[in-house]
Amino acid sequence: MGALDGNAIGGLLIDVFGADMTAATTICGTCGASRPVAELVVYRRAPGTVVRCRTCDSILMIFIARHAMIGVDLSGMASLDEPGSALSGGAGFRKSVQNKCAPRLVRASAAGRPIPCFPR
Repeated sequence: MGALDGNAIGGLLIDVFGADMTAATTICGTCGASRPVAELVVYRRAPGTVVRCRTCDSILMIFIARHAMIGVDLSGMASLDEPGSALSGGAGFRKSVQNKCAPRLVRASAAGRPIPCFPR
């Protein structure tokens, strides 16, 4: 299977973040390119899903599903901003994740870095 665009992980992002994140703005931690999640490059080969920067091809996000949990690595992004909706308290509201997220459960990866894990 070849590369897909970021819309291919819309459901997965809802499972992890609890909101539609395809319109969220990402900033690549390597090249600084800013673009919506929908425009990123996605590879859904086993054992996980890899999301890469369209500009420099750096890995921005990795999702691995195992034992009813989703492991998430967002270390390739400088930031991830979700535009607020009309229900979120105003047009200026933004929920931001800057190179980390508030995990419900954290496990260590093989490289020793923490991986936030979210129940499915």
